[in-house]
Amino acid sequence: MALSLVVAGLGLGWLVGLSLTPVIGAVLTSLLGMVAGVVAGLSVLSTEKVKIYNTWPMALLILGIAVGASAGVLARTNDLLGQIYPDVAAPGAAPEGPADRTGLFLASVKECDRLRGQSDSALPSALQTSHEPWASRAAAAFAGDVAGMRNVVEVICAS
Repeated sequence: MALSLVVAGLGLGWLVGLSLTPVIGAVLTSLLGMVAGVVAGLSVLSTEKVKIYNTWPMALLILGIAVGASAGVLARTNDLLGQIYPDVAAPGAAPEGPADRTGLFLASVKECDRLRGQSDSALPSALQTSHEPWASRAAAAFAGDVAGMRNVVEVICAS
């Protein structure tokens, strides 16, 4: 019983730690209600005249939720379940990792430096030939507007 309560708490905590959307609120409320009902039922032992309350099931559930939530936040913060960055380096060079990326959209630091160094006349073609997925879309969206393209590069590459 104790192991099942700790596992239930770990699962609920993991969901809490990983969630960023409000949708998880409804699911979590349902799951927590079911688990809390089971814990409440298991924690009361009736004898003939005296009710004895056992607090260990609730303590184990709370411990599991606390550890699971911490593990979920750790996984979300460090992107442990996220994508593995594609190998965009030249053949024979070391692949880029999270430390080689910057900004809101995890743009390549090298590519951001290259795009920032382009002249106004060369920026549109540099965006179109970039390996970054956002760059060609920015070139198409701001066709003829070099200032707009430069602003997109600065915003996406901001660290």
